[in-house]
Amino acid sequence: FFPWNDRFGQHRVACTCPTQASQNKPEALLTFSLTRSSCHQPSTQLASSLDAKLKGGAPLFEVWMRQESDGIQALARAHGERIVLEQVGAAVQGAKGNLQKILVAIMTLWSLTTIDTNLAWYLTQGLISLPTGKQVPRLVREGVASLSGIGMDVVNALGVDERVLFAPIAARWDEYNKGDLQGELFAPELVAKL
Repeated sequence: FFPWNDRFGQHRVACTCPTQASQNKPEALLTFSLTRSSCHQPSTQLASSLDAKLKGGAPLFEVWMRQESDGIQALARAHGERIVLEQVGAAVQGAKGNLQKILVAIMTLWSLTTIDTNLAWYLTQGLISLPTGKQVPRLVREGVASLSGIGMDVVNALGVDERVLFAPIAARWDEYNKGDLQGELFAPELVAKL
């Protein structure tokens, strides 16, 4: 364990370093990843900023969509990541044997990927040391390599329709964009003709 910087007051957490993910300790990654959504500081900073701007007379739309949108989206994403990790963690606990091993590998890779994506935040908050942060991309690559042999088996086991595995635009973007596709919705029979 390494002690986290005590910047978050009552939210101080003792957490296992993300490099221990390679030792099949998903609970450590879960705790580590959850810190981003449960840290009191980002949500209170956002709330204070919103409150001050609205009290200053700025229109809600202007503040929400143009001034604080990045912070709102980051907080929402962190909350969503927390929900995903909690649900996968519950599934891991209920699984046995090879299924549990596969779920742990998927959870570990996903956790490391979210940490890698938000590495700057973890570093600037003093929650990950620079030497530890430098190891995260390598751990992500190792996780991808370890799952690559069973990737399609996992997709097939989940019943994912092949048509959603590849973006239709990748085949012929010029043809794909000729007409109004009503946002991201598309008719598979039309895409198949591209």
